Amino acid sequence: MRIDKNVISGKYRKLYYCISAILFANDIEGISFETNDDEYEPEVETILPRLPETETIEDIQVVVQEEFARWFGEKRELDEFYIVAKEIWAAWNTYKSGMS
Repeated sequence: MRIDKNVISGKYRKLYYCISAILFANDIEGISFETNDDEYEPEVETILPRLPETETIEDIQVVVQEEFARWFGEKRELDEFYIVAKEIWAAWNTYKSGMS
């Protein structure tokens, strides 16, 4: 499943760009050249729809690991995604708390 950034709005749109910024800042794949801040948006489009199925930081680690393997063709160690998962978890929980 993939979302289209052009059809998202409101708080979900903020979450989209927040996760994109998290991936860009951590640059696990080494593709950031400081001016291409949309580089990880395709990955966000497949990570974001899977967040509702997560219940822990570790669940998010697995989601990000799987999506990065799908997009980049290499399955990295799960530990490499902990910081990213922790930051996405915080953003996701902030988003969810604002929904009610």
